Parts: sequence; C-alpha cells; structure tokens
Amino acid sequence: MYSAQIRSSRTFRQKQIKFLAINLTLSYRLFMKAAYALICILSTPLFAVNEEAKPTVKEIAEQVGKDLTAKIIEVKLNKSVMEQFFDSLDQDEVKSVSLEWSKLVKKAGYSFAKESFITKKRDADLVFYFDNDDCSKGAIFGHDDEKGYLFPVENKNLSEISLEEIPTNESKTKVGLLPITKKDEGLGFWIKTTSGRFVLAVIKKVEVVEFKDIQEGAKAKVELEWTWQAKVK
Repeated sequence: MYSAQIRSSRTFRQKQIKFLAINLTLSYRLFMKAAYALICILSTPLFAVNEEAKPTVKEIAEQVGKDLTAKIIEVKLNKSVMEQFFDSLDQDEVKSVSLEWSKLVKKAGYSFAKESFITKKRDADLVFYFDNDDCSKGAIFGHDDEKGYLFPVENKNLSEISLEEIPTNESKTKVGLLPITKKDEGLGFWIKTTSGRFVLAVIKKVEVVEFKDIQEGAKAKVELEWTWQAKVK
C-alpha cells in the first residue's frame, strides 16, 4: 500500500512537472511572439522611411504625371480664353510681333500683309505710340484714332471663337486702347487690314512706362500673337 502511495505521488509530481513545462513553453512562445511584434512595430517606420527615400520607377512616373497635370491646369487657369484659342491652332499659322516705342527705337506702325514695320501711319494696320502731350496718360494702341478697324472679342467661350466668324458692319468697334495697360494682356481682337482681310490677334504681354520715362531711355512694348482669318471657300 505504501508503495502504491509512492507511485501515486510520483505520478502526480510528474504531471505537475509536465504541466509546468507546458506552461513555460507557452509562456516562452508568447514572449517570443510579443518580442517579434514589438520589433515589427519599432522597425516599421524605419522601413517606411527607407521606402519613401527610394521610390520605385512607377511611383516616380505617377508623381511626375500628377505634377504635370497640376501645372497644365494652373497654366490654363492663368490664360485667357483667347490665349487658349491660339494654343489650339496650328502653330505654323500663328505668328508673333513686338511693337516698341522708345527714344531711339520706334517700331510703331505694322503691316500684317507685309509682315514688317512701316513709317507711314496711313499704310499701317496697327499703330503703337505716345502723343507728345501724353493726353491718354500712356501708350496708345489702335489704328491711328480711327474706328472701324479694331473689333474686340468680348464675352466669348472657347467654343464660340472661330476664324470664320469675322466682324460685320454691325460689330462693336473701338478707336483703340487709350492707354494700353497690363490689364489688357490676354485681350483678343479682330483687325481690319488695309487689304480688307481680317487678322485675329491676342495681346500676350504689355510693358508699360510713362511718357516722361521715355525721354530717360525707358521702352514701352506690346507683344502680340496673330493669324489670318479663315480662307474663303
């Protein structure tokens, strides 16, 4: 009987030891899992930063595409309807000219048919100059103070502008811009040339100076883009 008790006690202790071993094993596994999880948590930001520092080719291409799209949208928003219309044209048909006025250089009269500057105002399609008394308080831009030659394009959507829709006798006309200012950048207008054909133009840039500064060497300047009306079929 005593021997049976000893065996029973040994069996119980063995079970206790086995149970303790199982608990220790489980505790060790839990500890290792917890340690691994902690390492992952601590190392994840480091790996993320490293990945951002070395983006893939695909990520770079996508970012470049986004930047270009944003830039295009920004540029379009900063352009007038007329400037956008000229951008949509065949660029081989679009021409540019800069009219200047200074003490030494006076590129004031321009002929679109000849594509050159001329000295006689009556032969010019467009003139840019200052009055000696500066009555307009700035540079004058037009057709030598005459109506019927300059027709501003106003309140138009991009889809409404066409090289075929030239002005008629009922179209609004004005003598010119008296004076021309930075606010006129982006303005579009039709010009009736001495040949009777029309030119569509847009003001790209205006450099404004006062008349008194001209005598000190300053230069006024207007940059245009232009194209002929559509050919009559």
